[in-house]
Amino acid sequence: MSDRSIFGKTETAVHSMAAMRRLRRDVFARDQYALTGVCLYAQLLIGMGLYLYGHVSTPGYLSVLTALPVFLAVYFLSLFLADRRGKGRLDSAAGRALLFLLGIVSLLDAQLAMFALCAVLSDILPNISPFWGAVAIALITALSVGGGDEYALSRLARLLRWGLLAALLYAAAGAVPSGNVGHLFPLLGYGWGTVFRGALWMSGCAAGCCFPLIQPRDGEILSAMQSHWKAGLRNVLFPVLLAAAAALLSAYLMPVYALARPETLGFRLLLISHMNPSLLGWSLLVCGTMFLLLLALAAGVLRGAALFACAAGRKNTSPLLITVLLLLPVPAAALGTVPVEEALLFLAPWRGAAAVIALLLMLLLSFLSQRRAAK
Repeated sequence: MSDRSIFGKTETAVHSMAAMRRLRRDVFARDQYALTGVCLYAQLLIGMGLYLYGHVSTPGYLSVLTALPVFLAVYFLSLFLADRRGKGRLDSAAGRALLFLLGIVSLLDAQLAMFALCAVLSDILPNISPFWGAVAIALITALSVGGGDEYALSRLARLLRWGLLAALLYAAAGAVPSGNVGHLFPLLGYGWGTVFRGALWMSGCAAGCCFPLIQPRDGEILSAMQSHWKAGLRNVLFPVLLAAAAALLSAYLMPVYALARPETLGFRLLLISHMNPSLLGWSLLVCGTMFLLLLALAAGVLRGAALFACAAGRKNTSPLLITVLLLLPVPAAALGTVPVEEALLFLAPWRGAAAVIALLLMLLLSFLSQRRAAK
């Protein structure tokens, strides 16, 4: 402990500026991982409603669990790349192109979140125009997150996550009496083939594991992110396991033919509420789902904007860019037509493959850069 009181304030090791900065970096790292966990669960929830229920049905929880190795692979690959970023330069044209590619992947996450938000709005407020609802969501979100405070959204996610979990669990608990164990059989539904295809589709959600570690950071923040890698791992494992539990509950509530019947995405995202007679349970599920999707939308756009700015050689993102990127998903989401849904069904599973390829190429660039520097 040090004491400096000549012409100034007393400073201790506990209250020194260096300790305060270190504490702030540690909190920022944990907040970023918390935001990642919330966004991963939101994307998994969208994937269940958009693909799993209709194409895999009751064994969808097996598809989610089968996709878990992909989530872990993307996370640890990102963690390894974060360690390599200080040893090999990634600011070449090829490195920037790969950052731009990951920015597009992040925007696809945002597009799916906006599409799901419009679907939920159409389900609970059928008389409201989806287009103007989406425009209002985009502009209000832009006003909320476009102020340049990079800490705000992650702090909000860390603050809300347990409340959101409690709301979802309350709604789920109210629906449990309506289920039947017999609905879980046949155990493999339409067979292992559909389960495996569902796992491949859901592995696209794993792209979100790389964003907290791949975003442009200064060296000290990046070191804090690496030192708290266990918190990052928990925020990868927990959303996947929670999504598998939600898919299992859906299978427990409805038999294979009922779960797979043609329904809107909004109906499927709020599936548990239709089996819950409690008005409070319905309200909590609707509010919790909307908050989840809003956080996923804002995070997808902010991360995409940061990656685009870094690819263009800029340090900061402008509020105008964030607003434009938030308005970009509105037309496709508000239309909600079959061709738009089919396009998203086709594109969404490629997010994971694009993230893995980009990370591997970044590692290669890092090794080559370090090798050239050593010569």
